[in-house]
Amino acid sequence: MAKNIEIKELEEMENEKRIKQYMNPGRSKYIRQIDGPKVYPMGRHSFDKIAKDAGAVLRISGMVLVDTELFDKFLDANFREESALL
Repeated sequence: MAKNIEIKELEEMENEKRIKQYMNPGRSKYIRQIDGPKVYPMGRHSFDKIAKDAGAVLRISGMVLVDTELFDKFLDANFREESALL
C-alpha cells in the first residue's frame, strides 16, 4: 500500500512539473489536450470545443496535441470584450 502511495505522489509531482512548464511564457507551442484545462482556466469540454473551433487540434499516433498559439489567437479574436469604460 505504501508503494502505491509513493507511485501516486511521483505521478502527481510529474504532472505538476509538466503543468508549470506549460504555464511559463517560453512554454512549448504544443500541449497535450488532456492538460489544457489545467493550463487554461476552463473545463475540459469548453477547452476541447474552443481548440477544435480554432483549428488547433493535431492528432499524432493516438496522441492529441493543441497548438497554443492558434488557441490563444482564437480566444483573443472571438472572446475578448471591449470595455465601455476604456
